[in-house]
Amino acid sequence: MQTLRFLPRFAFALALSFAAVALPAADKKVLLLAGKPSHSAGEHEFNAGLKLLAQCLAGVPGLTVEVVLNGGAVSRASFESADAVIAYSNGETDRQHVALTADNFPRFAALAARGGGIGFIHYAIEPAVTKGL
Repeated sequence: MQTLRFLPRFAFALALSFAAVALPAADKKVLLLAGKPSHSAGEHEFNAGLKLLAQCLAGVPGLTVEVVLNGGAVSRASFESADAVIAYSNGETDRQHVALTADNFPRFAALAARGGGIGFIHYAIEPAVTKGL
């Protein structure tokens, strides 16, 4: 629950940063990736947390938000059309990190190479590949 109290402030800061970039520019898209559920209900709610974040961002002019829940498959088109990706998941140790899947790892690299934004929440801040994919 501690993380959920942080999300409204995070969403506000994220919305402000997108609004500042998006004022005269083209529309922007943020892709929100929730990891696979890993704890009991009410603890580390990746899906609920990103649904709340998407709801907070819904009123930002020129911003489109796409949410992928439960560590689900993400299409190549979704990554290619995203200006930023936010991942909320567990870390590497339990092999549930959304950036470390065989499909997503090169997509994150391509997003970074073209100057896209990448953000991690919770243990998603540990996307090390010390154990390989």
